[in-house]
Amino acid sequence: MMIRMPLTQTSNSWLADRPLQHKIVLAIGLLLGLFLLASAISLYSLRQQDEDRRWATHTYQVLLQLDHVLQTMQASQVGARGYLLTQDAAQRDAFESANQDLRTHIARLRELMSDNPLQLSRIDKVEEMAALWQREFRRGVIDTLAGLDANDPAQAALQRLRIQSDYLKHRSVSVQEISDVIGQMTLDEERLLATRNQRLDRTLAITRAVNFVAALLAILLGVTVIRLTLRLVTRPLRSLTDQLTRLANHDHDFEIRRIDRRDEIGEIARALQVFRQMSVDTQAQSWIKEQVSSISHLLLQATTHKEFAQWLTSALVPLCKAGVGLFYSYDDARQRLDLIGSYGLRLSHRSADQYLPGEGLVGQCAIERKAIILDDVPADYLHIDSGSGEALPGHLAILPVLYRDTLIGVLELAGFTPSTPLIRQLLDELLPVVALSLENLNRTASVQGLLLRTQEQADELRVSELVMRQQKEVLRDNNDALQAKTEELEEQSRRLIASEEELRIQAGELQASNEELREMTESLNRQKYVLEDLQQETADKAAELARASQYKSEFLANMSHELRTPLNSLLILSRSLADNDTGNLDEEQVESARIIHDAGNSLLHLINDILDLSKVEAGKMELVIDELPLAELVQRLRRTFAPVAAQKSLAFALEIEPDLPAVLHTDGARLEQIANNLLGNAFKFTAEGAVHVSIGRPGGELEVPEPLRGQPLIALAVEDTGIGVPADKLERIFNAFEQVDAGTSRQFGGTGLGLAISRRMARMLGGDLVVRSEPGRGSRFTVLLPQTPPAIAPTDTPKPDAAAPARQAALPHATPAQPAASGGELAGHHVLLVDDDMRNLFALSKVLRGWGMQVSLAQDGAKALRMLAEEAMPELLLIDIMMPGMDGYEMIRTIRAQARYGSLPIIALTAKAMHGDREKCLTMGASDYLSKPIDLDLLARTLLAWLRR
Repeated sequence: MMIRMPLTQTSNSWLADRPLQHKIVLAIGLLLGLFLLASAISLYSLRQQDEDRRWATHTYQVLLQLDHVLQTMQASQVGARGYLLTQDAAQRDAFESANQDLRTHIARLRELMSDNPLQLSRIDKVEEMAALWQREFRRGVIDTLAGLDANDPAQAALQRLRIQSDYLKHRSVSVQEISDVIGQMTLDEERLLATRNQRLDRTLAITRAVNFVAALLAILLGVTVIRLTLRLVTRPLRSLTDQLTRLANHDHDFEIRRIDRRDEIGEIARALQVFRQMSVDTQAQSWIKEQVSSISHLLLQATTHKEFAQWLTSALVPLCKAGVGLFYSYDDARQRLDLIGSYGLRLSHRSADQYLPGEGLVGQCAIERKAIILDDVPADYLHIDSGSGEALPGHLAILPVLYRDTLIGVLELAGFTPSTPLIRQLLDELLPVVALSLENLNRTASVQGLLLRTQEQADELRVSELVMRQQKEVLRDNNDALQAKTEELEEQSRRLIASEEELRIQAGELQASNEELREMTESLNRQKYVLEDLQQETADKAAELARASQYKSEFLANMSHELRTPLNSLLILSRSLADNDTGNLDEEQVESARIIHDAGNSLLHLINDILDLSKVEAGKMELVIDELPLAELVQRLRRTFAPVAAQKSLAFALEIEPDLPAVLHTDGARLEQIANNLLGNAFKFTAEGAVHVSIGRPGGELEVPEPLRGQPLIALAVEDTGIGVPADKLERIFNAFEQVDAGTSRQFGGTGLGLAISRRMARMLGGDLVVRSEPGRGSRFTVLLPQTPPAIAPTDTPKPDAAAPARQAALPHATPAQPAASGGELAGHHVLLVDDDMRNLFALSKVLRGWGMQVSLAQDGAKALRMLAEEAMPELLLIDIMMPGMDGYEMIRTIRAQARYGSLPIIALTAKAMHGDREKCLTMGASDYLSKPIDLDLLARTLLAWLRR
């Protein structure tokens, strides 16, 4: 039974190889980008329209003011004429009032036209002309009329006519000239108004066009996304589902596509391929055992060697898809191989009927007890023929048939194609059964031969007795001879009895052989059932292991949250008390607050160690291989531990050998964590003396582990003069929670995790951690790393997503700053703090208000959303992730769904701090991420960074 298993590699586009999450983010990102672009253009257009409308309004105001100036000038002219004709004081007052209003309107007009130098010059001209006209009218008319003699009306009338004539003759400027200048200014403003209205109309047209194009692009992009989703996700999933259904129905004849895709579809296709292969293998084993059982049952029914050979070749050759089959039985007495059965053999092409051991390939196979396989058969070899023609076989297989390493026979198969692995496995399991059946047949034939000879002897005895009876009377006188004959017959009878006993023994052996063959058949069936049970048990164990791993991850996440949540408020409040900003605590109380803060930090380090150990054991700790300058590593170690050495009065030295490369290719963060653990232990267990760090090549006295030999290595050694480690505990200290002194009266604290994590991290980096120590004289821990880093296998853990690219790409790089120093810049900014834990709300709000910030508080997501909608928008949001009802993820997603909050900075706070939490928060729309307990310095820097944008 052969099952075809096609594997098809299809060429995939870049998009098809992206994970499903990336595809969704890309589609949403494109639509969001198009929306933001259209919104930006619309916003710019609206601003331009507002600007144009503002200037148009300004122009209308200018025109109105010009009209006021013109009307005021005309009113002044009317007052002047009335006074000139009537010398009425009311007309003079109207003239003066109009002049006063004229100055006010001109001042207002000057203010409106402050941006137009040409109009300002014209205003100056109008003002000068109006002032000149007013002075001439006062001097030539008002002052002159005031000196007339009122007692002589006739003389006064003549003088008024003369004054009027002199004024009109000698005036320098007229009201009409002033009106002309104002009219020119009005014309300029009307032209400017027309220009601005045209620009406003053009802006409106552009806005409508942009909105139409954006809508069209959105429709096209949406249709494209739907088509790509159908082609890359929906249809492949439907196809894989159909193939899974066919596989469940034991149908393996289908083609699995898209196995070279690097997304979830490809993973499902590859998993389906594995499942199909497992099903095919199981079906193949069942088929083999079924064929072996069928052929062995058939052979047990054979009574002669020819019948045995004929049935064997007739059943086996078609199964092997061969054209010719020959079976030779080995005659141990004659020491030769006899052809006793064949399949598809033509008499004209008949091969030799007998072979001696070593004669030909058949005899050679008999001597070597090994199979002989030929692929290039000579042209004059045996042909495979039928009624339609004949052809030379392309493949020849000669196989020995052995029973307990004893040659029973030789089987020869000739065909056009080589045997498949399934057929070879069938032959491997069938030939021992054939050998056992043939051996049983040989024994049965031997027993039948003995029985035949016994029957012949019994017939001879009966004939002899008849002859004796006939000759009894005749031979009575020959009694002595007859007695002798009788004795002879008795001897023959004894031999007959012995033959019958031997026949009985052989019959028992034949029955035992048949029982052994039956037990072997039953054993094959039991093995089949055991194999099926083992497969089911393996699947159950795998599912149970996956559930246990999931439960462990959930337990660690919940443990991290439950421990970090109260620890957050503890560290923040103890830090606030230790800072003593109000100055109302004495030194002993401040020291107590610092002790509480240090104890909380120790608990935080213990939590982090336990989480790191769980990540290493679960294989979920990621490595980031990058260039690590050794000088920078030494500088960071010196900056971290030099104060510790000074506090304990220990000598502290770091050195790098000169022949090393300047840069080491490894995971710098993990290597620095290992170095920090080793140095922390060195300073903890060293009361006096020195701690020395050296980076170089491993020395000859150092015993390098077997897997690291024969390759260039870098050794980072930490040597101290501390208490040392006994020789019988050198390996125990690398076990989790193991310590040299683990009694209740131990002198040194700790959990026993640091060295266990360090060694496992070193081995993840392709190296190892070894130790050499002497009690009372100190220890030397050496980290051995390959100069060329090992290839890191890709993990399925989520990587930093491309979601919210604008937020991540624009993430500001904050410079280090103390909270006290940054409080001045943070003062006055409004922040909304959302957390369901009142302890965290109290602690964080106290710190933020201490920095001068305006803090709004909300204990759940729904209340925070109502505050955003009803109150003034804050400048930044601090949101806890784990909250009842609406959690932080849903709240961030809801806020980001509203366009007005698109640029609002959101900082996610969480106490879980598990692998992938940061990427998940950024994917949901958060601008940044901080894990609890919150470092106040980091919080201040992060707030400053986002508020300065």
